[in-house]
Amino acid sequence: MASRGSSRGGFQGGRGDFQGGGGRASSNIQIFNPGSGPTQPGPTITRLEDEMISRFKQLPESIRIGDFPPRPGFGTQGEKTLVRANYFPLMVKPGITFYRYKIDISPNEKRRDLRRRILNIYAETAIGRYNVVSDGGEYLFTMEDLPLAELRLSEDRAFSVKLSWPDEPNASSHPNPKQFRIRIQHAGSMTATRLTEEYILGRSKHREPGLEGQKNAATSIVQLFNIILNHGPEMNTKTTSAGKNKFFQLPSRGGISADLGGGLEAVQGFYKSVRPSFGRVMCNINVVASPFHQEISLIEAIGLFLGRRIQDEPLRDIEKCRLACFLRRVKVTLSYLNDRPKVIVGVSNQNANESTFYCDQYDTDMSVRDYFRKKYNCGLRFSRLQLITTGKSMIPAELCTIASEHFRGKINETQTANMIRFACRDPTENATIITTRGLKTLDLTNAEDSTPRSTDVEQGKGQWNIRAQRFPRGCRINKLLVLWFTSVRDRNHNEDTINRLVSQFKETCRDVGIGVGNMRLKSINARNGYNELMDVFKEHSSTAQKPDLLLCFLPDDVKDGFKDIKYFGDIKAGIASVVMLFSKCLKGIDRGNKQYFANVLLKVNIRLGGLNHELEKDDLKPLFTRDGTAMLVGMDVTHPSPSSAKGSPSIASMVASCDDHFMNYPTSMRIQPKGEVIMDTEGMLLERLVQYKRSKGGKPPIIIIYRDGVSEGEYNHVLVRELPQVLSACNRFDPGYRPRITLIVVGKRHHTRFYPMEGRYADERKNCLPGTVVDRGVTDAHKCLQGTAKPAHYYVLRDENGFTADSLQELTMNISHLFARCTKSVSVCPPAKMADIACDRGRVYLASLMDTSGTDSSSQDDPETVYNKARSIWGNGPHPALSHTMFYM
Repeated sequence: MASRGSSRGGFQGGRGDFQGGGGRASSNIQIFNPGSGPTQPGPTITRLEDEMISRFKQLPESIRIGDFPPRPGFGTQGEKTLVRANYFPLMVKPGITFYRYKIDISPNEKRRDLRRRILNIYAETAIGRYNVVSDGGEYLFTMEDLPLAELRLSEDRAFSVKLSWPDEPNASSHPNPKQFRIRIQHAGSMTATRLTEEYILGRSKHREPGLEGQKNAATSIVQLFNIILNHGPEMNTKTTSAGKNKFFQLPSRGGISADLGGGLEAVQGFYKSVRPSFGRVMCNINVVASPFHQEISLIEAIGLFLGRRIQDEPLRDIEKCRLACFLRRVKVTLSYLNDRPKVIVGVSNQNANESTFYCDQYDTDMSVRDYFRKKYNCGLRFSRLQLITTGKSMIPAELCTIASEHFRGKINETQTANMIRFACRDPTENATIITTRGLKTLDLTNAEDSTPRSTDVEQGKGQWNIRAQRFPRGCRINKLLVLWFTSVRDRNHNEDTINRLVSQFKETCRDVGIGVGNMRLKSINARNGYNELMDVFKEHSSTAQKPDLLLCFLPDDVKDGFKDIKYFGDIKAGIASVVMLFSKCLKGIDRGNKQYFANVLLKVNIRLGGLNHELEKDDLKPLFTRDGTAMLVGMDVTHPSPSSAKGSPSIASMVASCDDHFMNYPTSMRIQPKGEVIMDTEGMLLERLVQYKRSKGGKPPIIIIYRDGVSEGEYNHVLVRELPQVLSACNRFDPGYRPRITLIVVGKRHHTRFYPMEGRYADERKNCLPGTVVDRGVTDAHKCLQGTAKPAHYYVLRDENGFTADSLQELTMNISHLFARCTKSVSVCPPAKMADIACDRGRVYLASLMDTSGTDSSSQDDPETVYNKARSIWGNGPHPALSHTMFYM
């Protein structure tokens, strides 16, 4: 099995869907061209697609809960053009059979990397000439049926393996090598036929129950193909894996990297994944970048992380706390031992002078400093610096070197900016990197760049400007509270400057049509910011004193100010707020700050019930029926990150439209135990239906749900566990009420990229024009600010509204222009994007648990204690006074 493509070039993609775009870019744009003309997609693929649609049209119309709907057809509107995609066909030998063997390792080893190493040693020594791959778990796979009897291997006969590692030159002479006993048992076989001759050709029932066995068989083959393709880089000592299907060549082994600062570096790598497609099995390959620890001395790394030169003196408590979090689980090699890397578990409170122990070798109590001087003839330069702990050992930091490995924590703003600069490449560069690193042949298919009916925006660019324009409906700020922090470090933080900024803010309000009434200024001492901030919200939480808006000018050095303002305002007091960095305001103060304040007012206006922009009703025609106006719903769930305290909850959100402009989306939010499925879909939708009735009266005849945050393996769970809750909420709202429901999953976390093949179909950054469509449910409806545009993937799980491919594509494209706080069409349709933003706001409320990278307090609690803390902080969630507003935007 090998990957190959057409000899005439290509980057293969799919057929067009989800439309857009007006104007044309210059045909002089230098786009990716491997040196030969494009090829047309094979006629066989087109015929297979058409045959599948014909079979789908003959299926019964009734669909049960848990069934996937058949595709109604392909998009037909717009101009056809060729695009490349980072997909390559895999050639699979017809009828090929794979054999699976279950492996038992004793003693049991849970670490996946160790299991994989043990199984690879076993394959090399016990099985020999047979080609074997492992999943790093319980199984080995081969393309030949192993003669276990001939090899003298069986379930009853154990084979001993001594664990050695490539980075241990003296592993064979280790006094106590770890030994494992391996037993093998035949566990069946699988054929690629189910995948290559049935599943990818659509020759099966479209319904999930009828497809289950076949889908599982095809999924197992795809997983095996991924294991086979990953075997090479996993065995290559020049590469390391970091995350699923991602492989990196380290800088010390010839890889490409860039300094991020703080002891970290960005390393370039590649993602690859096998994907079933129409009539073909494809391999998706993309360039990725990720932060790694620099392979430098630990002393140097500590200095870079703390931002100062390290002296022979103890670290301050706050520095020690930050360093312990930064170094937790980091591997280091020791200059005095030629052995496996050690894993740091913390930073000791003692230094080498203070820490003493009884040494058996010298039969005396001695300090760590004296031990290294006597044992290794090693004098310590930093004996007053706290020791590093690795298990039961305490080691001087100056004797350690950090091993280059993936950084699992959260990078800071400066490092994020450096990472973006490193990873950001235009499509031509991106494609060239992929093709020059091993890909020689490509294949093509076509896409459609469709042009919807004209609106009052320049659709070819997918963006517009609000300067010198008024909102269609401006809000009214009757009571404005202006809050600013005094700062000893910055003398510009004074009342005169604040008055000037407020005057500019009010002038911009008048320009865009926002009225401002009474205003009050109040200063807070930055040194006592938290307590004074809490007093301000207490003082203004009563109805008589409550402002319509709190406007805060925040200095850069008050790091937690934003989180505290949002928590007190959203959760405790029910006061809408907007926070601006003082430094950003000062940059434009001499120019009046018109553009900056106008962008801020996009948020203010929508939070206080205004209308920023609108589309003609004809552009949203499917949403208006004789029975009423549809409701657009966005749903998302976000999960704790690696830097979160164990036991931190997932945060679920639901937003839903309640106006005829589809611009007002109040939200419901919940915390729940970590999991993909939203547990209280019913309760949140019931709240949204109640709000719809308050705003418009009646109930929506159509509900279109855009569900974000779902992995492909969870699609069926959404149908089986969330959709019934949607129906239950409707029945609770009004017994017998049954709207027509369309449920669409929106995917953004994927590695599909498209590359225009003609300059006139590319924008100035060499991306496909906004509205370029691929008819597998992938759309590119946004204007990319930099780098290579990332298309959104739409997957229809249920459709009771009879949408055609064209109508659903056009509707979703038009909706992408209705994101309230942005003057560009967006990459993910607004309901899903706003649900994602609401989840992010929920993370702000739980910041002390969601990001423990700067502290080790909550990170040491047991999961149940952490979850209970989250429930206590969350309380009843956002304040009832904000439940009808878009405060989270």
